[in-house]
Amino acid sequence: MRSEVARLLQEAAQDRGDRPAVIEGRTGATLSWSALGQAAEAWAHRLEAAALPPGTAVGLLAEHPLAFIPAYLGLLAAGAVVLPLDPSAPSAGGQSEAASALAEFQVAVLVTDTETGHGAASVAGIPAWQSAWGAAAAALGDASAGPLPPRSARPAVWVEPASVVLRTSGTTGRPKGVPLHEAQLLHGARAVAGHHGFQPGERVYSSLPLFHINAQVTGLMAAVVSGTTLVVDGRFHRQEFWDVLDSWEVGVLNAVPAILALLADGSPPPEAVTRRIRFARSASAPLPLATLTAFEALTGIGVLETYGMTEAAGQICANPLCAAERRPGTVGRGVGIEVRVADDVGAGAAPEVPGGVQIRGPSVTPAYAIPDPAGGMASRRPAVDREGWLTTGDVGSLDAGGFLTLLGRTDGVINRGGEKLYPREVEEVLRRHAGVAEVAVVGEPDPVLGERPVAFVVPRVPGGSDQRLHDELVALCAGALGRHKRPARIQVTERLPATPTGKVRRDQLKAMVVAAAAGEGTLP
Repeated sequence: MRSEVARLLQEAAQDRGDRPAVIEGRTGATLSWSALGQAAEAWAHRLEAAALPPGTAVGLLAEHPLAFIPAYLGLLAAGAVVLPLDPSAPSAGGQSEAASALAEFQVAVLVTDTETGHGAASVAGIPAWQSAWGAAAAALGDASAGPLPPRSARPAVWVEPASVVLRTSGTTGRPKGVPLHEAQLLHGARAVAGHHGFQPGERVYSSLPLFHINAQVTGLMAAVVSGTTLVVDGRFHRQEFWDVLDSWEVGVLNAVPAILALLADGSPPPEAVTRRIRFARSASAPLPLATLTAFEALTGIGVLETYGMTEAAGQICANPLCAAERRPGTVGRGVGIEVRVADDVGAGAAPEVPGGVQIRGPSVTPAYAIPDPAGGMASRRPAVDREGWLTTGDVGSLDAGGFLTLLGRTDGVINRGGEKLYPREVEEVLRRHAGVAEVAVVGEPDPVLGERPVAFVVPRVPGGSDQRLHDELVALCAGALGRHKRPARIQVTERLPATPTGKVRRDQLKAMVVAAAAGEGTLP
């Protein structure tokens, strides 16, 4: 056992013993703190027996939460560099995204619980180890270990000090890696636990993807440092959702805007759930004001809006824990991280003036890992400037109290004949209509103005009158937006492209808009 995570797991196993560390909400399958400690020990022995030194990259592709969690913590504790992968990622050009990642990031072995994972490991030419789950996770039988290649053929240890490497989406080119050391993960987890007032034994529910930084830090690592019990499900289930939270006496709901929107459109929770849940935490994408208002009105549960990103090991900003001090429509103030808004020349922008959001702090990664297409070791590219500031790519404004309002992405700002407009402002107006479930605004090429805004709207009730909804939205924008901010076109569609956490893939939508304008594609 070679790491701070290992020490924390040992202490948790001693102090918390057979108390539940992780509960699967829908089945009740449970891992105790003792079982997690044993699993961590087993992974350390397993890597040592395979002659894999600390710093070796190990892939982790697991569908089942109780297969992912002990492997993730155990590999961190053993000093490996963990590359979590999306088990639902598609194949492209005959090769899976997972197989490409394993090759690009010089992974030595893949831990998996799926046939897809075994197939990806085979394509990448590396062994696959079966990830046990439930009570078996503490034992890890030797039979599940595949043969390792000769020592001379094994990849070198990871060059950038790291405990995990998380892949970016690759929306602006080839996916790159975000290396994060355990000290950064733990700083982020302690900031979350401290700000949110997590207490030993309190139960936090999350159905967010475990390969994502939110679930890893806000859910899993925060539980390790605070002693909370993490109640998980592999994915969000709308049916009987509140019953699951009621049965496990959940005190905090960790969610994303897409989940809150679905819950706001359903039945209210039992009164006991409303009394017990201290707040619903929203992250991973900007939370529309209409969604926040509808969710709070239906459920009686307050929403604590936050802001984070992989490069910051999760959370950057959060609204105050005290509901009376929160400012709806903002993502709150920096928590353990400095936040500033810079103007076009890099100077600090005045309060309420939009600019590029920059962050600095102990949990912010100093560099990206850029894969070598030829199969060599990934190279290092600085992520921060000389003063330690990382440019997030988001546009926002700070008020006099330090609360940050996000307006969109830097590459999403629409320049219409010299007038800049921010998609979120238009989207918030469109969401006022009761018939709108989802909306996204992007820029469309215009031969005269350069760009013009176009809106894509998903109706709340499919199969209705699209033309009527369209006409009402046009009238709504005419009454609430200046002429240059009004969408040049509103298209009603069945769905919007989205990530596993429900964030709209604006890059894909933008690419489709550009292609359609050039006569080379169709719109959703």
